[in-house]
Amino acid sequence: MVGNIDGRASPRIRVELYGVMGRPDTPVLFDAIVDTGFTGAISIPIAQALPLGLLLYSTAIFTLADNSQEHTFLCIGKARFDNEERTIVFSLTKGNDILVGTEFLRSFNSKLELDYKMNSFQISVQA
Repeated sequence: MVGNIDGRASPRIRVELYGVMGRPDTPVLFDAIVDTGFTGAISIPIAQALPLGLLLYSTAIFTLADNSQEHTFLCIGKARFDNEERTIVFSLTKGNDILVGTEFLRSFNSKLELDYKMNSFQISVQA
């Protein structure tokens, strides 16, 4: 996937998400921010996560960039990106943005290239 950063600090990608409890033939398409400072897979606002049919399995405490801590629910769901599908851990957040972190990139065996001079990025799933 090739995209344009358009003056934003982080690139955005389109990713299809759905739960293991829902119908896998009806994923929901979301815009997500690629956040390499987030070590998890996907962080998604609770209101957007609930309709997906995610499977609750644990809780966690994350330390945020401002050094505050956030308690979160962890859920299992599915993500489809670049014609590949993976089972992913979702962390439910009170925030407003969907983030994909380094665990998401690792799960898809991705290569990320950022070019701020050209305001572009490329993410590719490696075989």
